Amino acid sequence: MLIVVTGAQGFLGRHLVPRLAEAGYRVLAVDRVAAQKDIPGVVNHVADLASPAALIPPDCVGGEPFVLIHLAWNIQQRDAGYRVQAEQVAIFAALLDYWREKGLTHLIAPGSAQEFGAKSGVLSEEAVPEEPVSPYGWAKRSAYTMAHSWSQRNSIGLTWLRPFIIYGEGQGGDLLVPYALRQASSGERAEFTDGKQIRDFVHISDIVEAFVLAVQRRSKTPVALNLGSRDPVSARELLEVIAGSFHARDKFVFGARARRQTDPEMQVADCSRAEQVLGWTPKMGWREGIQRVCGAVKK
Repeated sequence: MLIVVTGAQGFLGRHLVPRLAEAGYRVLAVDRVAAQKDIPGVVNHVADLASPAALIPPDCVGGEPFVLIHLAWNIQQRDAGYRVQAEQVAIFAALLDYWREKGLTHLIAPGSAQEFGAKSGVLSEEAVPEEPVSPYGWAKRSAYTMAHSWSQRNSIGLTWLRPFIIYGEGQGGDLLVPYALRQASSGERAEFTDGKQIRDFVHISDIVEAFVLAVQRRSKTPVALNLGSRDPVSARELLEVIAGSFHARDKFVFGARARRQTDPEMQVADCSRAEQVLGWTPKMGWREGIQRVCGAVKK
């Protein structure tokens, strides 16, 4: 089976692609930037997905059935506004329309806890979003609605995997965990809200296994699955473990930033459906995961 992975050089893609190859799949790894290393069983392909035909190189096009794992998304401007996020939905829709009769047999894509906006609690897939919803959350929810309709209309299966907060080794950017790690490891001041929010931090290894299972157990109908750790924690408790690991407790300042309007008191995944559909259960608690990430930064 050929697996086409977009956004292959992103954080999730860099962990997922070698795992798929290890599982015996042939992988076409697509990204706008060139891969830094070759992996047996993986063909790297540089493409701009603004042109949907560019997804698969001409010498690979022959109507061969393939599964599309669409990870590509502009997360650098996730909260900057709706235009950039709307463009991401449009690119996604164009890919699906173009390839639906050219070999695409199943679609797997990641959602986000931000789809639920300010909704608080232990959230099932049926939880109704609560305003305000961020531009990124709106776009992911819109993409899911579009893909769900497309799946039903074209009788092509969809597995929408909705991780809550992904973290892990090699993660960059300004999300909470990589920001805290960067500041702590460099001995620089780090500013946070009060940190009392309860969140669901899921290690990248557990998310990767969910995607592999989604390939193995492809649903014939559209299904959305929330992915959580089953080990919720307050942001502050997690951050204090990071600070302690780097002897940087005096550098972490809580209450220096105001909470965002979209910041619920608690947002935790009910991941029972993922266990029922995929046989997936998270294996790494947040404390073990954070210790692993801290150890990787220190190497």
